[in-house]
Amino acid sequence: MVSVNFTLVVLLVMFLAFLGAMHRLIFTPLLALMDRRNDQIVDDKKTALTAAEEATALEDDYGAKIAQIHREASVRLGRAHRQAQEEHHAHVAAFKAKAEKEIATLAQSLAGEIDGQRHQFDALSSDIHHAMAKKLELE
Repeated sequence: MVSVNFTLVVLLVMFLAFLGAMHRLIFTPLLALMDRRNDQIVDDKKTALTAAEEATALEDDYGAKIAQIHREASVRLGRAHRQAQEEHHAHVAAFKAKAEKEIATLAQSLAGEIDGQRHQFDALSSDIHHAMAKKLELE
């Protein structure tokens, strides 16, 4: 059987005093620190969630802006390409007209030269014919 004596009572009182001191000096500040830490973690999670939502919104906004910029750039490039084609066709048409004019001028010049050569050939052929006829008669 267990006998309760004064030593046991003193040990029980000292143990309870030790627990009270530990509770006041260590457990209460430790629990308060843990509560603050948990509160800070919850706040950080909320801040991170808010930041993630803002980042998603910004990403969507920037994605829309980039898509708009790409569309505008595509339109501008299309216009520039069409303008370059029109300028190219205009230059080609101008060079073609100039070449056709030069060809027509050369054709007229050559036609006149051919006519002159034909007249000269006719005159030379009749002279050659007379000269051959004289030579043939002399021999």
